[in-house]
Amino acid sequence: MPTGLTLYTASAPSGQRITCLLQELDMECVLKTVALHEGEHLTPKFREELNPAGLIPVLVDHDAGDLRVFEGGAIMQYLLECKAPAVGGEVAARAAELLPGPSEGARRAAVLSWMFFLHGTMYAAVRRFFVPFVAGAPSTPDVQRHAGETLAEQLRIVEGQLQKTGAFIAGDSFTAADVSALPYVLGSAVAIGVELPKELPATHAWVERLLARPALRRGLRLPAPYPFFSSGPEAEAAVEGLRAKLAGMGVEPVSGRGAGRVLVEE
Repeated sequence: MPTGLTLYTASAPSGQRITCLLQELDMECVLKTVALHEGEHLTPKFREELNPAGLIPVLVDHDAGDLRVFEGGAIMQYLLECKAPAVGGEVAARAAELLPGPSEGARRAAVLSWMFFLHGTMYAAVRRFFVPFVAGAPSTPDVQRHAGETLAEQLRIVEGQLQKTGAFIAGDSFTAADVSALPYVLGSAVAIGVELPKELPATHAWVERLLARPALRRGLRLPAPYPFFSSGPEAEAAVEGLRAKLAGMGVEPVSGRGAGRVLVEE
């Protein structure tokens, strides 16, 4: 019987917020790559055994009777509030820094508020924009244009918050809210053509601050580099392919051309 943790994921922001957290906590976990482009997540087997909604990521805790946890926010809270404390030591201490406990009501509320903004409001906008390209779902220029404009608005909300705090999403210290936000902010900015240094300066400074953390750089490259965060012919082809599909629908980037995209390299 397997032991420890298994994460069913893919090279996409929804899964990489979990791999980033695992790296920050220095927790061991087996990664199983789900073939999204082949529809593996939509098969009866995946839906029955892992997530009835047919979405990644899914965490299985073999030490808890093969307990399955799906939805990114639930997985993050399970790791931070159930698994890390059970491991103890530095892992538990790190988890308490990333998500303050009930005794720190104001800080905890801020972290959870921004975590669920990212898991709910922003993720919904990300899905509306990307699903036509990942799953081949039908769309129209108006739908895609509106989805891009909604994503741009979410990025402006994050920018406004970072201008207020001057450092991190939920305040003056690095927390789980930052871990959750980084993959979505990077992916969204590239997808809709926002040039971070010029248009979202506080967000750009925050990205640079976070990418100075080796654990986050590793997490963003697991289980394989997400094309928007990488370089090389395959990555460039993926980005240009998205741009071409949008252009073919008559949809131009919301602003700029994404020339300032951030590359996550070792």
